[in-house]
Amino acid sequence: MSNLDSSVPTEDTPPNATGALISLRLLDAVQGHAIQTWNFDRNAVVQIGRLEDSAVMICDPLVSRVHATLKHVDGHWELVSHGKHGVIVNDRRVETVRLNHEMTFRLGPKGPTLAFIELERAAKEAKRQLQELFEQSKHLAPLPPIRRPNAPPGRQD
Repeated sequence: MSNLDSSVPTEDTPPNATGALISLRLLDAVQGHAIQTWNFDRNAVVQIGRLEDSAVMICDPLVSRVHATLKHVDGHWELVSHGKHGVIVNDRRVETVRLNHEMTFRLGPKGPTLAFIELERAAKEAKRQLQELFEQSKHLAPLPPIRRPNAPPGRQD
């Protein structure tokens, strides 16, 4: 298990008028929930590593000083590995990977896991799924009213 310092303050970069906001989330190794989050716009070049001036600084001995770089290239996000232990995506070590709008990767075989989320695309996908569920719900039979067994006569809840 890695020794992570999640007490470093989060620096959020506001999106510009044309930027697609992304989020990087450091995930808890056991439960998988986010323990720290960083947000960036499309114009950011995001350095991930142990160095204090890294945009995403992770104090973990398994993380290199400059472990990886994340950048927006030709309409998509690309992750480039620079670290000694590499970047692991889908249990494979990669040098460069084009990121989907929601994806997780690990900094080395036993290092911390980060989730990459392109927020605008994730929000559009969630909206599409909600609309689909709403349309499906129109075809469901209505539920009967709930009646309490001990309700006084003439009163329904």
